Amino acid sequence: MRETERGASDKSSLAYTFVNDRRDSKVCPTNGTLFSATTELAGLTGDAKFVKGLVDMQYNTPIYPSPVQGAAPFALSIGTSLGVVRPFHNVRDLLGGSARLGDAANVSTLRIFDRLFLGGPANLRGFEVQGVGPRAQGGSRTGDSLGGDIVWRAMANLSGPVPIPRLAENGVRMKAFVNSGNLVTWNDLVRGSALDVMPLGRSARASAGVGTYLNLGNVARLEINYSWILRQEAQDVIRNFQIGLGVNI
Repeated sequence: MRETERGASDKSSLAYTFVNDRRDSKVCPTNGTLFSATTELAGLTGDAKFVKGLVDMQYNTPIYPSPVQGAAPFALSIGTSLGVVRPFHNVRDLLGGSARLGDAANVSTLRIFDRLFLGGPANLRGFEVQGVGPRAQGGSRTGDSLGGDIVWRAMANLSGPVPIPRLAENGVRMKAFVNSGNLVTWNDLVRGSALDVMPLGRSARASAGVGTYLNLGNVARLEINYSWILRQEAQDVIRNFQIGLGVNI
């Protein structure tokens, strides 16, 4: 961890979340849509000053009935998410002012636990948890993840009941998936006074794979995946075989 991350930090913030969830299941959906948006403003008091926005969208639709009575149908799921965090020193910075987005002194005010991260079985499959993006120790894979300021990811899943009736009746499903995403800092995007978004796609990571998963009482989801990496960067930490547990709170 960088020297500037040591010591105490004081943060006060206000956050607002809007959720429109029309899915048939919050854990293993096969039908319906999700739209979620969160905004956080920190800097009322304390040394943490930033504005953060997160948007998550998902679409699920059944495509073929299940051959197993009582099991959920075959379904197609697509989704995307975007996150942006912008540090500032004062209100003038926040509204535009003279401070540039790529100003290293400005960006360095953002503490590591307020940054954005990418990677993991419930996030970007095939990559270790927080395995994508800038790292400490000169970018070595053994260095701690430093997080970023802009993150995006997209996924597409084709799922269906496993071909073993007893397991399918108890909610065990199989899937094939592709997912992609990227995590960058403002310094990666700013060229002088201009904003260049091309690196968001140029250095994107991608993977494809297969897996199986189980709905645990519509409260949690247990999944086992194997991924093949299609695109990666040298500092990324890969995890082809993954076991993940997601909890709906």
